[in-house]
Amino acid sequence: MRFNYATRVILSYLTAVLLVAWAVDYFMARQVPAGADFAALRRTWWLGVLAWLVVSLALTRIYFRRLQRVIKRWRRLDKKFQKQEVPLPKSADDLENMGQWMNEISQGLERKIEELTRERNQLQTILDTLQEGVIFIDESGNIALLNPAARVLLGIGKKALGRPPIESIRNPDLQAIVDETLGGTDVKNREIRIFRKGQEVFLLVQTSTLGGGQRHPGAIMAFVDITHLRRLERMRRDFVDNVSHELKTPLTSIQGYVETLIDGAFQDPDQAKNFLGVIDANARRLSKLVEDLLRLSEIETQKFDPVHEEIPVKSLFEEVVHLHEVQLKKKEVTVHYSTSLETLSSDRSAISNILGNLVDNAIKYGEPKSELRLECQQKNQAAVFSVSNQGMGIEAVHLDRIFERFYRVDKSRSRQEGGTGLGLAIVKHLVQLLQGEVWAESEFGKGTTFYFSIPLPQP
Repeated sequence: MRFNYATRVILSYLTAVLLVAWAVDYFMARQVPAGADFAALRRTWWLGVLAWLVVSLALTRIYFRRLQRVIKRWRRLDKKFQKQEVPLPKSADDLENMGQWMNEISQGLERKIEELTRERNQLQTILDTLQEGVIFIDESGNIALLNPAARVLLGIGKKALGRPPIESIRNPDLQAIVDETLGGTDVKNREIRIFRKGQEVFLLVQTSTLGGGQRHPGAIMAFVDITHLRRLERMRRDFVDNVSHELKTPLTSIQGYVETLIDGAFQDPDQAKNFLGVIDANARRLSKLVEDLLRLSEIETQKFDPVHEEIPVKSLFEEVVHLHEVQLKKKEVTVHYSTSLETLSSDRSAISNILGNLVDNAIKYGEPKSELRLECQQKNQAAVFSVSNQGMGIEAVHLDRIFERFYRVDKSRSRQEGGTGLGLAIVKHLVQLLQGEVWAESEFGKGTTFYFSIPLPQP
């Protein structure tokens, strides 16, 4: 017959106590002096031993009951953290096997913690690499988590954590979306507009609630930057409006003068010649506009295929200056050019077109009897060209948009000079096709410098 651990403990304890009691009783029987009331003394002793046994057994029972409760708690904890219940022995010998259970539960907890840590790291990596901004809103409506993309899109930092969005992002529409979501309604593709560092930014917002109940314990908000799309839509609308206007103006002028000639003005040779000159100028302007539009369309649809060849930079400068010799003499503009590169491997037609447009602009908007400077320097494995003039310059607010189609800083002066508004747009697209960059620097009232870089072939 096999006893469990608790029974063996109790039997061992009883045996030890009885042996000690018997030994004491035997010692007293041999040592008690004659004539003493030995029977009464023995009775008192055994009654004390019995009382001690009863108290000890009661305390032992209380201890094992408490131990049983601890074991049951471990069992419940084990069931929560293990995917499958740990098989336990059918024996009631809980104390003897408790160490084994605890080791198994500890191993299960360790595996679960490692799994949770791995999942957390994976989730953090995903959040950090997402281009979309993600924000977690807790049940109180405060920001509990945000990824790096959200910080950039919304222009906020870690100080926003623990605060309502309205305190960090001054936008009532966004706060209304948060309140609506925490109220139990998911928001799909809601567009909001915010201002980040003085710039207008358009964001597409989508939210999803977490949990259930009337008041949800939190919400996930995702943000997508659609500013570029809105700018493209605006540019497309502006392009249609500008093309219509640019075509309508010379056509209206041609039509008016033709009607005047038909009505009899052709009988006056001097007046007729003057009218025909105006018609010719407007026809040329239309032709140049259509030519630039076709050129820009060819570049944008990548029908233009660059052909690389060795180009003498000095010779290229001389060629561009020669093409604008009439304009230069008319405004008495002096040209200076310098280069640290003798040759450049690139598309000669594209580089010539870029420089031609920039020089044309520099002459048109430069002051008479001023200087125009062309330079080419090698910087960080790239050839950097610059075209500088002396004139009114361009205000900083216009520098980010001057490469847009039909964008004019001074509309009246631009049309007076015969510009189509497409020259800088062509420059930008040609430079991008050559894998380069283009930008402008200007000091209002002193002049403007246009730069563009062309990467040099690696050895």
